[in-house]
Amino acid sequence: MTMQLTDTRFGTIEVDESRALTLPSGIIGFSAETRFALLEPPAGGIVAWLQSLRTASLAFPVIAATFFGDDYPRPALRVLGPRAQLGATADEWTALVVVASRRGSRIANLLAPIVINLATRTGAQVVLDANVYSAAAPFQLEPRDRAVTTH
Repeated sequence: MTMQLTDTRFGTIEVDESRALTLPSGIIGFSAETRFALLEPPAGGIVAWLQSLRTASLAFPVIAATFFGDDYPRPALRVLGPRAQLGATADEWTALVVVASRRGSRIANLLAPIVINLATRTGAQVVLDANVYSAAAPFQLEPRDRAVTTH
């Protein structure tokens, strides 16, 4: 089944509901927002959008956690997923990092990635060690960067 959303950022978009991601606890500060669609970046881009299916005007810019290196996040996704009650096993895990621009600089919330079990399409925002990760870590985009994907 397909649904349509209309907002000022993307206009009218069609979302296949079978591709929806469910975050039962929502996102920090947005606990009522529990269903999202991942809008892939344009060709050659790396910033995707996590679009709320409840509130058309709410979307978070996100980047695949792999952009931040093979060692991020720690603990590894295979450990974080079960801790977040996303199932004991999964063929594929992925994580997204919410990003923003602040005073001309790009920042990433490395402290609280969104971990997703691709088999069940459920996820949770998990809080990592604040002594290791920042909620406003500066980063740069480079041409070799990888795109977010949930396929």
